[in-house]
Amino acid sequence: MDKKSYLTDEQYLDILGKIEDKLNTNISIMAGDSDTIGDKSVSSNIGFCNDDFTTLETALFPDLFVEHGRKSMKQRLANHACPFDNRVRTKENLQGRLMNLGCGCFYTCSLQGNKPSNEDLKDYVADTKNKFLTGELDKINEIIRK
Repeated sequence: MDKKSYLTDEQYLDILGKIEDKLNTNISIMAGDSDTIGDKSVSSNIGFCNDDFTTLETALFPDLFVEHGRKSMKQRLANHACPFDNRVRTKENLQGRLMNLGCGCFYTCSLQGNKPSNEDLKDYVADTKNKFLTGELDKINEIIRK
């Protein structure tokens, strides 16, 4: 694993803080997904799929971030869950589709369909942060991998 390609724990926690700050502005949540074959992806203005949370330090391609505004964020470690990934709460493994909480949440994003309230989303962030700090996300990953 090339550690330069992954967020550090400190960067992960910092982004969770940015998400909390954004939710405290009572932002109107926007989310969308692409179900094109070979391009299943989710985007939102509030989750880890929001490129606006990328900084020079968290950019996967820092040279292109500065010169060309490429905002691809570094990859998340297995226990770096997006707070809006339902697997954080359900611990569901989706029959092996997703191997860990650090990989995409196309099938498990709570921002799709009936969106939770901002208060619920704030609770999700606090819950995810607590589970990360106590090591529970590591335990959830063990369940998901089975």
